[in-house]
Amino acid sequence: REGELVITLLDKTGEPLRGFKVTAALVRPTRAGLDMQIELEPRGLGEYRAEAALPLAGQWDVRVLARRAHENLQATRRILVQ
Repeated sequence: REGELVITLLDKTGEPLRGFKVTAALVRPTRAGLDMQIELEPRGLGEYRAEAALPLAGQWDVRVLARRAHENLQATRRILVQ
């Protein structure tokens, strides 16, 4: 299951956040041993992207960590891969 993970970082007014180092942990909540970590590349306007190849379809948790100087932003979303 190959695809692209795209994360957009915006502040509370909708302005893009730049200069972050962004990583994502892809975690299979129903089966251990398939988790992976990827680093996303900045693409401008607060957008960060990475290619990802997941071994199985189904539910995955995407845990994003964005770091810049003394700022840490975190978010988790459950996605469905077909």
